[in-house]
Amino acid sequence: GSYETLSIIPELLKNKNFAHYKLIKNEIAVGLIFPVVRIIYQIEDILAAYEVNEIVLFGGSKTEFVTTLFAEGEGEKRFYSSAWLCNRYIYDYFKKICRVRWKARSGVGLRIFCHIRNQAVVFWSLFYMLARDYRLSAHINKAQYGNGRDLIVCIANLPLQYTHLMKLCSNSCKYEPLYICNRRIKSDANRSAVLVKAGFGYIVALYLRIKRASKCCKQDVIRLRYKNQNLEFRLEDVIKGYFPAVFEAECEKKRITETLRLISLIKRPSYVITDMTVGKDITAVHEAARAAKIEHANFQYVLMTRILYPELHLADKYYLYAKKTYELYKMYDESYQYYVPFRHTGGIKNKKRTLTVFTQADHYAERYIYALKEIMKSLISNEL
Repeated sequence: GSYETLSIIPELLKNKNFAHYKLIKNEIAVGLIFPVVRIIYQIEDILAAYEVNEIVLFGGSKTEFVTTLFAEGEGEKRFYSSAWLCNRYIYDYFKKICRVRWKARSGVGLRIFCHIRNQAVVFWSLFYMLARDYRLSAHINKAQYGNGRDLIVCIANLPLQYTHLMKLCSNSCKYEPLYICNRRIKSDANRSAVLVKAGFGYIVALYLRIKRASKCCKQDVIRLRYKNQNLEFRLEDVIKGYFPAVFEAECEKKRITETLRLISLIKRPSYVITDMTVGKDITAVHEAARAAKIEHANFQYVLMTRILYPELHLADKYYLYAKKTYELYKMYDESYQYYVPFRHTGGIKNKKRTLTVFTQADHYAERYIYALKEIMKSLISNEL
């Protein structure tokens, strides 16, 4: 089903009131479309393999439960269940194919809870953006702009990203890196700066502008055609559920844009470099770099699955080392490049081999430990 997802959200962008939401097309796909399509695909496989007379649904209701923060995705779920999102679509999709029985359906109370949850997330998002802006400076730190070499701006939100970008730039004699880091990252103060303020006035005005545009909902549904059936997502619910995501993405875009502008007044960067995947963080960077007319290159350091996202043009040059993923993405966007992340270390000093495994910062620790044990068994049994 992943090959059908490139055009799942075009209706959302037809109306100029929803222009902000282009920053989070992939977020909507990952948190809403993919989970629904994936569970339907799995149930279809089961129906094809076994004689199933009835599907029983536990929880959820016939209304949408679209929300963000501790919901679908890699992180921990809080005050949320996947059944609240998916069961409504399972019922609509399979009710003409076989008997679908609902057990413990939640009813109207779940829709009220969804509204309360979304409002709480919206107010938390506004508070968080204002509080974060308060901690930032209105100007860039006096960093090393250095010694005649071309300047590149490296943007990192996580320690792993900073470490990768440091290694990537360490052997460069042509470029002088300036790292724009999250305050939680311990970085070289002489080569680092932090994002500048978006401004309280901008944040409040942006909040009101997106809120006002969200009420101008002229389209009823987003339709996804999947295997001769339509899956329908109410546009109003999508907009309300993803308001915090688009609000935060626009705030981050403003901060990066202003930071690049102030840096350019001192010395114009040759490139903006990132190590990100497909979410709102990379789209915000790319839009800011495009506005500043600076080339944006992204070096992906973790393995990516072969999933087609609604937005694939995420950088001017997007470097991948997962060859099968690269070969797929290259078919749809020319920005993708293939690279092998090896570094010259001056030769092998000993014969010991080191296996490095990167895992996501999520709640699947037990699965990772199990997988590592199986890998070690394989290595030992093969005398590697």
